[in-house]
This record gives sequence, structure tokens and C-alpha cells, in this order.
Amino acid sequence: MTLFYILLILFVGGILTYLGAKISKHLGHAIAFTSSTLSLYFHSILYGKLYGFTIDIGLFKLHAVAFSPLSWLIGEIVVVIGFLSILASFKEKHSDFYYLSVQFLLAGMLLFVNAYDSITLFLSLELVTLFSFFGIWDGRKESAVKYLIWNLLGAYFIVAAIAILYRFTGSYFMNEVHYLGKAQKLVLFLLLFAGFAVKSALMPFHVWVKDAYRDSPHSFTALLSGAVSKIGIFGYFLIMFYTFAKFFIGAKYLQLTLAWLGGITALFAGIYATTKDDSKELLAYSSISQLGYVVAGIALATPLSISAGAFQFVGHAIFETLLFFTIASVAYRTGTTRMTELGGLIKKMPVSFIGLLFGIIALSGIPPTVGFPGKWMLYESFIIEGRILLAAVIFTASITAFLYSFRLVYSIFLGPLPSKYEDLKEAPFNFTFPIIVLLIPLLLFGVQPGIVLYYIDRFLSIFGIGKIEHSYSYIVTSLGKFNALYVGIVFAAAFVFAFIVYLLGGRTRKVHQFDNFTAGEVVDESYKLHYVDDFYLFLEREIKGFLKLRIESLYDWLSKFVDGLGDAVRRVYSGSHGDYIVYLGFTLLLLILIYGGKLWF
Repeated sequence: MTLFYILLILFVGGILTYLGAKISKHLGHAIAFTSSTLSLYFHSILYGKLYGFTIDIGLFKLHAVAFSPLSWLIGEIVVVIGFLSILASFKEKHSDFYYLSVQFLLAGMLLFVNAYDSITLFLSLELVTLFSFFGIWDGRKESAVKYLIWNLLGAYFIVAAIAILYRFTGSYFMNEVHYLGKAQKLVLFLLLFAGFAVKSALMPFHVWVKDAYRDSPHSFTALLSGAVSKIGIFGYFLIMFYTFAKFFIGAKYLQLTLAWLGGITALFAGIYATTKDDSKELLAYSSISQLGYVVAGIALATPLSISAGAFQFVGHAIFETLLFFTIASVAYRTGTTRMTELGGLIKKMPVSFIGLLFGIIALSGIPPTVGFPGKWMLYESFIIEGRILLAAVIFTASITAFLYSFRLVYSIFLGPLPSKYEDLKEAPFNFTFPIIVLLIPLLLFGVQPGIVLYYIDRFLSIFGIGKIEHSYSYIVTSLGKFNALYVGIVFAAAFVFAFIVYLLGGRTRKVHQFDNFTAGEVVDESYKLHYVDDFYLFLEREIKGFLKLRIESLYDWLSKFVDGLGDAVRRVYSGSHGDYIVYLGFTLLLLILIYGGKLWF
């Protein structure tokens, strides 16, 4: 079966969903569910059996191939998260065009990770940008426009690279870059990297993320973070280890520069996440931070660091998507994502609480979840390569993950329950089902990391990169051996023991939330027992100088400068013949002064 038929299912399904929704919302939902289910089914069962295709559209041809095991793995992430996102969206209010946008977006992502030439790659990337824009537009238009502007900037970088490639090689195929010189390769590499950096929100191209994630429909935000952001990361893999493989592997200075860029992104985004009150803004910066780990790993370009980055890439898709679905559940029931307006939901929404709890455990890199093996390999790779300072930066970024993760769970699910949420119920099946589904790989890959490493090994082998020693449960490096299954058993046993101790606690008794010692003061709901406002104010005071250093300020200044420059240029073209004669006179005088009284040389 060719990839073309899976794409056809999504394209036709999107159109039929739009037309069906005009007749009945339920009919539109049924068609969207069917097409997303079919695309998931066929993509899942046809690993190694998918074939590429070529379409001649006149001026050029579109070439797609079943690129590599990594392409299939990312494609699987796309169709799984796409299916779950569509399922959750049935409980939200959307325009009829929304479901067409989501399915066209899924098709664009599948085509991108299997594109064989630069034209197919660019067109599929623009499909992703356009229909992501429509998805965000369904939430808030201003944020969608900001997303579009930034991603068009990324597109310009990629178009420039394609134009240079064609100018010097006469071909649109990326593997023709071996005809170019080192300087030309470096320019092309940096242009493509910048284009993909916008899509993956690597600093300093991250400024669109906060608004897009906060204002997009909740189910769509999970798709943005879990799948769309991976398109940029796949682009890194493509240029580092396929298109420019020999050039990049030999450019140690470039590897270290990009690794540090990833490390700084991980740290700075983590710090910004601790200051956010809106849970979706917090997770937006968290997503940027976690992808910084991925970039740091793959940029170091050793078999262990690439494996670490790729594993973290998969882990991010699982736990960030899980966290966004839990926030979607909370927002669906409460109508807000602001943490200062929440609290005490643990008993009302236990499934959502469990999802968020395990999500932040994985995000923080704690066993036995999918978040631990990737970070363990990442630290090992940095230490082996002697990059101790970079390892320290990544470790500090992990500390920020603990901080904002604790704030997330404490502010939403712990503390006293506001009276307005007394009758609250767990989110409906459309939201809890994705949470339960994502918990399975979150724990399974945490104790059996070899399942994911199998596909990573295949990718490394195809591109001639050595692989690491491992089985399904253990990983071996030159510094030591890690058995994920044993670690998982130990952690599970410790949890069971602690729970038994809690149950046997004879003096434990449950009291009302206001049955606390308050030194004689009368306590009611107006008395704030749940400290969530300015949660890390003590930390913000210490780093307030750093928090003022925001790249957005530079972009705002540049925007005003360009606007002022444009206004000045506009004034030059006044339409007055007298003004133009004066301009001409000044120009002639300037030329005479420059060339010593001569108008030529």
C-alpha cells in the first residue's frame, strides 16, 4: 500500500467532514472519526510495507518515499495524537471548517516526514503551516495571525535555501548538496536550520508559542505540542544526518554551538515557565524547554546523544500531549486554565489528576516513566564527551521542570476546593480516554525503553551512525548500565510500601478543609488557604533582572524601527515635483563630492 492512499483518506475525509457537518454535526463527527481511525489503522499495520509515490503536476513533480523508521515513528505519533485530538474535539464547539483543517494538517505532516525532494518538503510544510493557522484561528484570531507571520518567516528561510540549491546544482533534490563548497553548505544548513527552528520554537524563534498554545482550542493545543512541533525536530534530523551528514559530523564547532543553543533554550524556557499563571502558557514554555533537550542531544552528534535526543523526542510527544489533555479536561469542566482560579479538584476529577501527576513525573525525568531513560542517556553522553558545563545547564533546566511541575499539580488539584466547583464531575470520555491511552506508553516505554530504541537503531544504521548497546529493559554506556525494569519495580514497590503505611496510620483522620488551626480567626472561603498567587515570588525577586531580558523587546524595537523607516521613506515620495528636483540636486552634489568633481571614474 502506498502512502498516497493514507493521504487520500485524510484529504477526502476532511472534505466529506466539512460537507457532512453542513448537514449535521453528528454526521461530520462520524466522518472525521472514521477517516482518522482508518489513517491510524493503516499507518500502524503497514510498518515497512508503505511505499512512496510520484505525482507529476506540470512544472515539477512531488516525490514521497517511505523514508526511514524514524519517518514511520513520527508518522505514528502524528496519526495517534491526531486521532485523540479529533475525539476530544467532539465535546468542544468548532466551526465546520475545523475538522477539514485538522485532517489536512495530519496529511501535510505525513507528507513532510516522507518528502524526498525540496519542493515536496516545502509544499507539505506550507500545508502544515496553513492548516495549523486555521486550527488556531478557531480559538483566537490575533494569535493565529502571529503564528502565521512567524512561520512565514521560517518559510522564507527555507525558500532561500531551495533557491540557492537550485542556483548552484540545477536540482531540487537535497542530496545534490555534495557538489557545493563548504561555505555554500554552511549557508544552506543555517537557512534550513533557522526555518525548522521557527517550527519547533527553538529560542529565539519561540515568541509565537505562548499565544498560539494559550488561545487555540484545547484539543488542538495537544496536537500542536505533541505532533506539529515535531515537524521542526524531524527537519533537524534530516539536515544533520542525511542532507549535510558528512559536513555536519565534521563540523565540531557547529555541533557545539547548536548543542548550547538547545541547552540555553531548555534553561531559559524552564525559568519562564515557573512565572506563568495560565496553565497552558506554563506548558507552552515547558514544551519549548523539553525540545531544547532534544536539540542539545542530537546536535552533539554521537550515537548515544542522538539516541537520547530521539528518545526524549518520543517522550515529549507522550507526556506533553497527556498534560495538555488533562488541562483540556479541567478547562472543559471549570471554564478556565488560570491556576489562581482553581484548586482542590483531586476528588472531583481523579482520572485527570492521575494523568497530570504521571505527566509531570515524566516531564521531570523521574523513573519509571518515559521521561527518565532519555535524560539519563543525555547526561551520560555529555559527561562522556567532556561537556560538563553543558550537562550542568541541562541539569539546572531539569530543576526548573520540578518547580513548575509542582506548581501545576498543587495549584489545580490540591488545596481547598472553591465552592463553585462543589458539583463538578470528571471530564467526559472524549477527554479521559486520551489520558488513559497515553498513560500506557508513558509507563511501558519507561520500563522497556528498547521498544523505542529499536526504531532509533534502525534510523542510525541507515545513515551509517553507530548504535548503542541495549536490550528491551537495559541500556549500556561506557560509564555504566541502567536497567529500567528493575528501577521501575523498585519505584513501584516503594510506592506500594508508602501507601500501606498511609493506610495503617492509626491516628490519621479526615477533616473539613476549613477545620484548621488559625489562631482564633474565623475562616471561610474568602480566607486564602491555597497559596497560588505569586507562587515563586521569592525566586522572581532574585532573577528579576534576567526576566526583563526578553527577546520580545528586541523584536518590538525592530518592528517600531522598520515601521518608522517605512514612514520616513513614504514621506520622501511626496508627489511634489519641486521636492524631486531638490533630491536630484542633492544626489548630483553628493556624487561630485565623492568622485572629486567627476561623475564617472
